[in-house]
Amino acid sequence: MKLSRWLTFCGLGIMLLVAAGCSGETSSESAGGSNYPNKSINLIVPFPSGDGTDLVSRAFAKYAEEELGQPVVVNNKPGGGGSIGHAEASKQKADGYNMLTGSSGAMTIKPYAGDVPYSYEDFTPVGQMVEVPIVIAVNESSEFESLNALVKHAKENPGEVTYSTPAAGSSQHVLMEHFASQNDLELKHVPGEGGNGAVSSVMGGHVDVVAVGAPPIAGKDVKKLAVTTEERSEFMPEVPTFKEQDFEIDSSLWFGLFVPSGTPEDIVAQLEESLKKASEDSDVKEEWKNLNLSPAYLNSEDFQKKIENIANENKQIVKEIGLTK
Repeated sequence: MKLSRWLTFCGLGIMLLVAAGCSGETSSESAGGSNYPNKSINLIVPFPSGDGTDLVSRAFAKYAEEELGQPVVVNNKPGGGGSIGHAEASKQKADGYNMLTGSSGAMTIKPYAGDVPYSYEDFTPVGQMVEVPIVIAVNESSEFESLNALVKHAKENPGEVTYSTPAAGSSQHVLMEHFASQNDLELKHVPGEGGNGAVSSVMGGHVDVVAVGAPPIAGKDVKKLAVTTEERSEFMPEVPTFKEQDFEIDSSLWFGLFVPSGTPEDIVAQLEESLKKASEDSDVKEEWKNLNLSPAYLNSEDFQKKIENIANENKQIVKEIGLTK
């Protein structure tokens, strides 16, 4: 009888140990643990294949695959100036197997200027990847030789000057409307189909001015009147800044890596370290620079602070220029 009870006790003990071991394994996998990652990772890119954001993402994905030991699959979800991809990413599981290459406009403007089902608070930043100057340009045959000449003409001809940007509610759109408001200008916005579409519009003579990030316009046969960054761009050093022409504009686009809010901290830290190493890798940096993008790594904490500040500023600007949803 004693032997029978002892065997029963041992059997129950073994079952409890097995159950605890299985439970521990599941918890470890759900929170990352030592075996993260153990399958492919989905990286949503909210712009078309071949776009600057896409190419930045693919350079990182290639490096991260080697660093993490699992495929990083780029999944393009274009549309709505990036809002469709951001909305899709916000619905994904916060398990470390879903990431987003977020953009400044879709992350810090769209939630205030458009009817989108997400905010920056739905994401945890892993880190900033690159920064991009915004460039103001006109057709090569345009009469405007400077930003001041363009402003003078716009003041004398209210509502006649047309301009294109990648999309309504984009960073470039808000920048131009803010600039117009600051200088008592009345400009007409004609949204393009992405950056390349906006550049095609000005090159084809369909609009007077274009405002886009550096990648789609660098090397194109247009007259570049100004860049929005505080210093001249290393990719087009001949182009003066807004400040050099006595206009108080200091702005840039950025792309960064995000995961859905609630992703375990240890996974965020692991991805953050991978992004940091990628940003320091000579091949990745060279690839990004070849796209006319400046590597500008920020860690998760610093990037979070930057996003909060920019979002608060853009919320106010969007309200002032009447673009609120």
